[in-house]
Amino acid sequence: MAKKDATSGAESSLGLLRLIREKEQKLKLKVLETRAEAEQMISKAEDEAKRIEEEAVVEGKKLGEELLRKGLEAAQERVSQIEKEAEKEIARVKEQGRKKKQQLVNLVFDLVMPEEVSSKSN
Repeated sequence: MAKKDATSGAESSLGLLRLIREKEQKLKLKVLETRAEAEQMISKAEDEAKRIEEEAVVEGKKLGEELLRKGLEAAQERVSQIEKEAEKEIARVKEQGRKKKQQLVNLVFDLVMPEEVSSKSN
């Protein structure tokens, strides 16, 4: 009977040990599954972050190009305005030059003519 009790106790210990190992295997499997899921989530998050970054770069380039285009348009408008102002100033100066030229011609004529009049009277 003592032998039977010892065998029964050993079988009971082996059964308990087997249950513990089965639980351990199940837990290891669950840990591996959880790790795999976590790695997939991390991979998806990295891919999403990369996609967002690429979109941000594209949008940034678009905004930069738009800003550059608007800046160039504003500069071109200013250049056009300056050209118009310069054309007006050139026309004004030319008109003044014509008036002064006529005044100079009259002045020279007045200076030359009295001499010719006095030389003809002598």
